[in-house]
Amino acid sequence: MTEEEYHRIARREKIFYAVLIIAWCFAFVVWFTIGFPKAKWVLIGGGTLIYLYLKSTFTGLPWSRRLVRPDPVRMEAQEEVETEEDYPLISETERKGYTMLAELCLAEETQKKLVSFFETLKDYSGAGEDAEYGSTLFYVMEYMDEEAHIFFLMGLDWKQDVETLEWRIESALTESFGVSADLPDFRTYGNKSISAPSVFADYDSALRRKGFQLGFIDVECDEYVIFVHRTADRDKAANAVQRIGYRYKEVADLAI
Repeated sequence: MTEEEYHRIARREKIFYAVLIIAWCFAFVVWFTIGFPKAKWVLIGGGTLIYLYLKSTFTGLPWSRRLVRPDPVRMEAQEEVETEEDYPLISETERKGYTMLAELCLAEETQKKLVSFFETLKDYSGAGEDAEYGSTLFYVMEYMDEEAHIFFLMGLDWKQDVETLEWRIESALTESFGVSADLPDFRTYGNKSISAPSVFADYDSALRRKGFQLGFIDVECDEYVIFVHRTADRDKAANAVQRIGYRYKEVADLAI
């Protein structure tokens, strides 16, 4: 039973019992004022029994069932499952794009763990703005960040502190490539955010000295989606990003 059905039946139940009470009150008023022969009481009693017997017809709820309000948590979970099943799988082109990015940015062991994830990845591009995920990319980002805990495609708000940027870059380097880089000290930027001039350029320069760089997925909003890849794989990374439906950018392409 949905929440809407529950309220509809509850309203009908109230009307059903209100009519019954009003009818009997009216009968007693008449009985006290002008009196009722016994035959009339038999008719009233019989009519009441028939009325009660037809309860399911009037309310939609038979006597054998209790009206129980649906659990909102369970209903939300059920609705989410049903909605998930409604979404189609992503196209083979898009799937190839994500797997290419994984090959360029993640350790081989991590790639193996994500094979089934990409094989069953749903297409959320038509979900609309009110959906939990506005696009497939944001679903992938959330999964990597909150469930898999993999530093892969990483979203950063334009007001994000520099310390978080440094932590994400450093984690991606060590966990996916097994290397470290002499990155700038985030404390030298004070209270600046990552969108301040030279911040991305400074970290990108440090990465390039080790043969790596920052890649950006242009999501056309006030959020940066970054990933770390080898400088030699720049064209492959751009091709993979294009396959998932976005434009690839480097630090030099950013309007900062």
